[in-house]
This record gives sequence, structure tokens and C-alpha cells, in this order.
Amino acid sequence: TDGTLILRDDKDPLVAELVKRGFPIMLFFTRHSDPTIDFIDADNFTGGRLATQHLLELGHRKIAMATGPTGSVAANDRRSGYLSAMADAHVEVGPDFMRVLASPDKVDAAFVDWIRQNGASALICWSDDVAFACMNILKQSGFALPRDLSIIGFDSAEACENVAPPLTSIRQPIYEMGYSAARRLIAKTRNVEVSGDPSIYPLSLDIRHSTLQYSQPSPMERIL
Repeated sequence: TDGTLILRDDKDPLVAELVKRGFPIMLFFTRHSDPTIDFIDADNFTGGRLATQHLLELGHRKIAMATGPTGSVAANDRRSGYLSAMADAHVEVGPDFMRVLASPDKVDAAFVDWIRQNGASALICWSDDVAFACMNILKQSGFALPRDLSIIGFDSAEACENVAPPLTSIRQPIYEMGYSAARRLIAKTRNVEVSGDPSIYPLSLDIRHSTLQYSQPSPMERIL
């Protein structure tokens, strides 16, 4: 093996060991606390802000977030962006408005109970896969989406167009990021310089039909 692309959590011992051995690596879709380690990543902090600002502009204030694993650089940045946008809007985030859902198989009946108890009108999911799982179990539990709950995912995968309702999501330029990471790694293995590719890629918001203008629930809906 001449070199390797790595997607690992921050402070993962494998990264430190490979760097110590002088082995060519390129982190992608993540980064390391050591600024000397090359990486390609997305601007996940701004992505979290974009998702939150979209919901705030729709009038939502009780915005919950299904966050990723605590060791994930991307998940932590997306959560920080969410908290930043909420703070800028002077909207308090209670401790019961964030829940770690590291993967789709963690979405269960307890998640539905959490949504019902915190009274959220909108939910940001740290990944599309988790968002799809949330949508499925919510619909099975009697929620009408997005009337009862607006949902935003992250990645804007093709599958976002094939769920009901189509999922609003933050778009990552995944192909470009993967291409750039591989290109830069190949250059490292050949000891040549490559320029022109950013280390951090900007993100955008694809608005579909899973988010809706906030509407105050009627007295009967509050009782139900």
C-alpha cells in the first residue's frame, strides 16, 4: 500500500501512528486537531447553521437536533452550528432538545417519546440516513409530516427525492471532495505538489417538502 484515505474520529490512534511512521495519508470528510495533517472536509459548522436558519425563517422556535457520535468531528461541528444559529436568534436550547442518534438503528420508540415530550415543531438530523429512519418511525406513530414536524437531513443524497415527503437536506459536494482527496493523496505518494483544491468545501441547502412554515397548533391539537 502506497497511501491511504482515512475517515476517522479526532484523536484516533491509527492516524497518529501512521503520521509517526511517515506513511502517506489524507483525511477526508473529517479532520484532525493536529493542523499539520492534510485533510479534505466540508464546512459542517456552517451547514448546521444553514439548516437551523432555514427552520427559524419558517417560524420554528422549538427545534430539536438528532446529533451524531460524540467522537465525530463532522457531527460535533454540525451541532455547534445549530447552537450558534439558535443563540444568534436568542432562542434557548433546553437540554432535552438534543439527542445522540449515532446511526439509523438507534431510532426507536424512545425517539418518538422524546419528540412528543419536548414538543418540538422541527427536527435537524445529522445525516440523511438517520433522518430517513426518523421519518419512517414518526409516520408509523401517526405523525403527519411535515405538518406535525418539519425535518432536515444532511448530505442531500439522491434518496432524498424518493422518500415521502422529499427530504430537505444540506448538500455536500461528495464527489468533488472524494476526487480531491484521492488526487492529493496520489500526489503525496509521488512527492509532488498539488494546488488549487480547497481543504474545506462550502455547503448549500436543498429545500424540498419535508419543511413547512410553522403553524400554531389548534386547542384540539394541543389536547391530542
